Amino acid sequence: MSFPRLASVNVGTARTLEHKPLLVSAIDKLPARGTVEVDGSSLVGDEVADTRQHGGTYQAVHAYASEDLAWWTQELGRHVRPGLFGENLTTLDLDLNACIVGEQWLVGTARFQVSSVRTPGPTFARWMGLQGFDNDRWTERFTRHGRAGVHLTVLERGWVQEGDMVTVVDQPSHGLTAGTMFRALTTEPALLPLLLEVDGLPLHVYERAEQGLTRR
Repeated sequence: MSFPRLASVNVGTARTLEHKPLLVSAIDKLPARGTVEVDGSSLVGDEVADTRQHGGTYQAVHAYASEDLAWWTQELGRHVRPGLFGENLTTLDLDLNACIVGEQWLVGTARFQVSSVRTPGPTFARWMGLQGFDNDRWTERFTRHGRAGVHLTVLERGWVQEGDMVTVVDQPSHGLTAGTMFRALTTEPALLPLLLEVDGLPLHVYERAEQGLTRR
């Protein structure tokens, strides 16, 4: 029997990826050796270049599944390595689309909470192009396939490393999955009111859900 665990722990530093137009980002994450400290805001040694769009309490850590990286490897015809999509934690044997928003994970000695989903932006598309992938309409393509990954809030500091088990230690009863949240925020706005039933989401998500309810 296999158990959910970390296939890789990835960190990156902010650097200039392109000069014209200027692109400074820390999206390029590389696997770290040994244990990595988790502080109150992220992984120690990991940087955020654009703090308006990334990082913060609800996007402290990004997790993406090895199985979804493998799917993209097949789809794109080139190997998609851990960290290439900008994730800090590459998971194994864990369906991130099916996890419940608000559930808590114990990983190593740190505790996390699934707080949001990753929605692709222009930096992601430019980065893929710089890596030699076909990034034509990348945002739309990534969104259509719905393999988004999740953002995590740090509840308790600790240490994580490759191979650590990922144990779900608490799960809300509302049943809203990360996959449903992603579709609500992207392709199926009729689902937005469901987000109002979930506690602890970022303020902008509630504002978006309220707008969706008003339009209905």
